Amino acid sequence: MVKPPAILVLRFSSLGDCILLGPLFRGLRKRFPEHRLFWMTKSPYHTIWEGTGWIDGTILYSKNSKDWLNPLNELSIEYLYDVQSSFESWKALNRIQSKIKRSVRPPRLRRWLTIYTRWNFLTHVPPVPLRYLSVAKQDGVHDDGEGLHLPIHHHPIEHFPKETEPPIIALAHGSKHFTKCWKWDNFREIANRLLQRNMRVLWMVGPYERDKLSEIRVLATQFPNQVFTTSVDWHFHDLFSAIARCQAIVTNDSAAMHIAVATNRKGIALFGPTIQSFGFAPFRSQLTVLEKEIECRPCSAHGTKVCPLNHHRCMEEIAVEEVWMRLATILKS
Repeated sequence: MVKPPAILVLRFSSLGDCILLGPLFRGLRKRFPEHRLFWMTKSPYHTIWEGTGWIDGTILYSKNSKDWLNPLNELSIEYLYDVQSSFESWKALNRIQSKIKRSVRPPRLRRWLTIYTRWNFLTHVPPVPLRYLSVAKQDGVHDDGEGLHLPIHHHPIEHFPKETEPPIIALAHGSKHFTKCWKWDNFREIANRLLQRNMRVLWMVGPYERDKLSEIRVLATQFPNQVFTTSVDWHFHDLFSAIARCQAIVTNDSAAMHIAVATNRKGIALFGPTIQSFGFAPFRSQLTVLEKEIECRPCSAHGTKVCPLNHHRCMEEIAVEEVWMRLATILKS
């Protein structure tokens, strides 16, 4: 029996970027219902789209091995789309046999000019999910006007409540890049106010936030059955399901923000050294962006370890009271 032709999408990392693939996968499914749809990525992101029904399989890529080439020989790839657009993905693209190959062209020059001149050269550049979608536009794939919409399969999660009352508010205080982080003390103050009002808090704890676990445990002791944390050992689907059960989220510009968007949560996204025009703003979502228009923004494409001017005003000037009042309004709506 002859297998139907395949489509392969390349996106090696990272978590947030991989979640933004939703509109592209959805568009490809609608345009090519008879094709098999695969994506190639690196560990640990290979489990993100498992069980969603949008893809038929995942190819695990490693630059230190050629094993990823073996399963491709059986796929009969007709369309190959590279949305990573890096030197590494370009090399992979040229090693894979496919009838049609296409790549996204990121606006790197425009972004560079925006950072170093403080003039916004990205005003008319579409957001990243639509940039990904544009790679297949000439093949008849179009925007359906919907959001990210990551399909969620709810299931019991150890040490996490099944019921949604009283409300659970997610707090995502971390990021790989320090300058993208609102102060820890500010997040802790928001948590205290929520807990004192008998609400519950889900702390998002990733590999860059483990140093705060001891303080979170103290809060959990003070407020029994009101404080929960995610774990780096969780499957991605556990993480998605937990956020989907929250009534709202307060998050930095991070992967947690995109998960909240994909699970249709309300909340607040805090932007500092980066700007929405880079394309990573909450996409067609219920999240509200809080940011300060100061003369030194943007200062980098992805955030840095330290503020280049040693003041971090972009985050320091976002006041706790401002975030709290906005969150209170969201919780009442």
